[in-house]
Amino acid sequence: MAKPYTGSKRHPNADVQISRIHTIYFSTQTDWSRPVMTPRYANGLIYICEGSIRYQFTDRSILTKAGDVLLFPKDVPYSGVRLSETNSFYVIDFDTVQPDEMEQFPLPFVMHMAQGSDIRRAFERITTIWSGLEPGKLLQCRAKIYALLDTLLQLNENSAYHIDLAFINEAVAFIHENYMQPELYISQIAERMCISESQLRRLFQKVFHLSPHEYLLNVRMAHARDLLLYSRKPISEIAEACGFNSLYYFCRVFKQQTGLTPSQFRRL
Repeated sequence: MAKPYTGSKRHPNADVQISRIHTIYFSTQTDWSRPVMTPRYANGLIYICEGSIRYQFTDRSILTKAGDVLLFPKDVPYSGVRLSETNSFYVIDFDTVQPDEMEQFPLPFVMHMAQGSDIRRAFERITTIWSGLEPGKLLQCRAKIYALLDTLLQLNENSAYHIDLAFINEAVAFIHENYMQPELYISQIAERMCISESQLRRLFQKVFHLSPHEYLLNVRMAHARDLLLYSRKPISEIAEACGFNSLYYFCRVFKQQTGLTPSQFRRL
């Protein structure tokens, strides 16, 4: 049984040494899709300018919108579904000296910034320097990325987004242990954590930008994708194994999240 939630705790400052900058760019896309979980080739620092994308990781789902800043870790598998007609974003891909340095951040690291903020202008400036021919542009970009990471970390330390991650992780673990039970209800999770359902919803919104129910569906969908790709079980059995009593509802949710039916996804 969890201890009652008593508020947030601060995490220690992180220290990162960049060993290589792979690329920096701005992109506008109308057909972006990543239906299969695949690892990222480098750490990615991303600013969303327009549109909305739902990213799915092994243990969580993140709904992004304009103004969000994301820090994606290298080698961590993820998939994504475009939720808007057009998406535009800045991307900075880089490696660190030690592979485990990024573990100091709460990854995937997500913050929402006001449109037109200093953070967006920092991304614009770094992209402009990278695209130019100025002498020493690599050193300039590296220095500005360090400054950007430091600013993001300080803003996160002082923001309302910072919560007791150890507490919410216990709720997440309970979901992962019981997602296959069709009768798993949000009220059970709240009771397990000794908090009200409204408190649980607020905590999940702060961490994942999702309700507890949406998070549960995403966990079930992640396991469903694995079973579709790596087993020969009938789709009806996969739906049941992932906590769905209704095959129709399973197929509807699956297509909403991936843009494909289970049968189409299996043929990829």
